[in-house]
Amino acid sequence: PEAWPVQHEPADVVLFEGWMNGFAPLMSEDEALVAHQGLREVNRHLVGYSRWHDLQDAWVVLALDDVQHVFDWRLQAERAMAAAGKPGMSDAGVPG
Repeated sequence: PEAWPVQHEPADVVLFEGWMNGFAPLMSEDEALVAHQGLREVNRHLVGYSRWHDLQDAWVVLALDDVQHVFDWRLQAERAMAAAGKPGMSDAGVPG
């Protein structure tokens, strides 16, 4: 929207979504960071998330019974974008 609504009263609940929420950065010598070089960049960003975590009272985690659902939903979204004439990944480009 051109202008976002402004909340003037205190909120009872704030939903803050993001896949990195709740994860803490690893120590720089952690085995995972050594084994998976791409995680170093993710770990660097997690340091900044720590400030948000300190402000939060509670966490709600929604878990799936099968991680394959994530890939199926991504494939569904990519196919919908293609059908709408928008760029997206091919079926082969979606892991899973």
